[in-house]
Parts: sequence; C-alpha cells; structure tokens
Amino acid sequence: MTTNMARFSPVARRLLSYTQETAEEFQSEFITSEHMLLAMTVQEDADAFLVLDEFDIIESKLRPFVKTFFAKNKPFVKPKHPLDPHMDLADSIKETLQLGVDSATSQGFYIIGTGSLLIGIMRLDSENIDAILEHFNVQRKDIIKQAEYYMTKGDTLEQQAQKEYFDELNRTQSLGCFDTIRNMIGLNDDR
Repeated sequence: MTTNMARFSPVARRLLSYTQETAEEFQSEFITSEHMLLAMTVQEDADAFLVLDEFDIIESKLRPFVKTFFAKNKPFVKPKHPLDPHMDLADSIKETLQLGVDSATSQGFYIIGTGSLLIGIMRLDSENIDAILEHFNVQRKDIIKQAEYYMTKGDTLEQQAQKEYFDELNRTQSLGCFDTIRNMIGLNDDR
C-alpha cells in the first residue's frame, strides 16, 4: 500500500506516532492493530476516541486486557535491541490502514482521519479484535455506525484541527504563489 502521509489528518498522523509508541512500550516486534486501538483510547482530540468512549472502551480498561493478550501471545512480542529503531508493521496494521483509506474514499473523503482508521480496524478479520470487542460486549457494526456519524458531523475537535491545518496550508501556498510571481517580475531582488 502506498498512501501519501499528506492524506492523513494531523490528528491521524499523531495517532500513527502514538501507535508506534504503544508498540514500543509493549516491546513488540511489530506494530499491530491492537496497538492502534489502544492508542486511540488516549488521543482525546480524535474522532476514534469519541466513538470508543461512547462504548466505554477506555484506556484504563483496554490496556490491562491488551497487556494480558500480548503476554499470552509471545510470538508478537520480543525484546527490542535498544540500538535498533526500526519497527516493522504487522500485516494486520497494513490491512487496517488500507481498509481505513478505502473507508474514507468510499465516503467521499480525500483526507483519512481517525474515524476511518477505526472503521479499518472494525473491518479487519481478526480474532484478536473479536476478543477485545467480546470483552467489551460491543458489536463491530455499532462502532462503524458511530464512526461514520462522527466523520460526517463536522464539528469535532479532529475536524476543527483539520480545517485549521488546511486553512494554514492554503494561506501558506497562496503566499508562496505571490512570492513566485514577485520573483518572476523581479520585485524580490536583493540589490
């Protein structure tokens, strides 16, 4: 999958960083969808956080469950060498990212937010995610429905941050365009 990082909202990009930090905290060999789901529960400005919070999937309840899960499934976990900063992506997270991109695209969004990534996790065929949802007595379809609602709501913190980011980007690009024109007609000579 080749997705330009510029397609991810600023909040979604931070989520990707939190996801890696979560995997490092668990000393995992791979970054997984479970790491991303846990990271979503701490990022309060994310649409995914709002959705998970509605279903009482909160960090203080999910972390111990995920910790126990990773302790039982040693193939995912191995001590990292402190000088090796590289962390691979598990197939599950690659598929999650692709499903998130597909979700955003199918709903007419160019930008991929955390709601789309949460939908990607919910569409992932994963026994691990099934176990988490069963633990919280939540159905995938209900989370998907709420995520889609927040994605179209328009007034969440994530969407406000995204609008501010693109307003600033457009302003900067406009100024850059004026600088280019000024250079073309020789107004920026430093003589």
